[in-house]
Amino acid sequence: MTMKNLIEKTVSKLKSEHIKPLPRWRFVAVNFLYWFLVVLAAVFSILAVAAGIHLLFQIDWEAFRYAPGGGWRNLFFYLPYLWLMILVGLGFLVFHFVRKTQQGYRHRNLVIILSFLALVTAVGSAANFVKMGKIVDDFAYHQLPFYRDFMPGMEHMWQRPEEGFLAGRIVSMGQSKMSIIDLKNSAWEVVFSQDMQTRGVLDLNKNEIVRIIGKDQGENVFEATVLIFAPEHPMRGFEDDERGGYREKDERNFKNRKEDFSESFEMELR
Repeated sequence: MTMKNLIEKTVSKLKSEHIKPLPRWRFVAVNFLYWFLVVLAAVFSILAVAAGIHLLFQIDWEAFRYAPGGGWRNLFFYLPYLWLMILVGLGFLVFHFVRKTQQGYRHRNLVIILSFLALVTAVGSAANFVKMGKIVDDFAYHQLPFYRDFMPGMEHMWQRPEEGFLAGRIVSMGQSKMSIIDLKNSAWEVVFSQDMQTRGVLDLNKNEIVRIIGKDQGENVFEATVLIFAPEHPMRGFEDDERGGYREKDERNFKNRKEDFSESFEMELR
């Protein structure tokens, strides 16, 4: 069949079946819709990367030295798997929608995938630098009940007094003990052991968060063998006065009793 005969047959079929070409605006609208979905999926991917990076930077490496089962075992428990799964799902959608665009067939699969990963990693890192990762994580932590189970942070590790891990905001401190309020708004009396070690720097002008390693003595009494002051590793919950274990009365109590601190805590702790 010659080209002329093929054209004539095609035209005849179009006429006989009353087939009309679609208007150009429909192709433009569909192409625009696919690119809109690509951009939307990419934006959520960037937020997922930012949240994942934020959680990685919140990992308390010092604590893993004392964690039961070893550091690697506990590290894998706190990696941001949920955000990684969300990123993979969104990446698949981006790939699918790019292929559906008008020029999508021209791009190689590997080029699309690598371009997507490079873009979301670079922009996601920048977004985390301006605290977008923290904003996303905080929103999910407070608004999505299941998120805390799927993405436990360092606050989970430090709220296990029965296993020797406790954290809270300091209310008062003396020569041999201190009082704290934990994330569950429970008051604890922390007794210093004779060979207690300290890590980090205590700032008396702040309502310091302290991480404590030791032994639960029962009746909200905890014997401390290691005190860790690490403001560079904030924990979710302590930053929100309404949901955390901190209240204004604790701040007043802290300020009133600040002068009772021993001089050894006014210098850099070993």
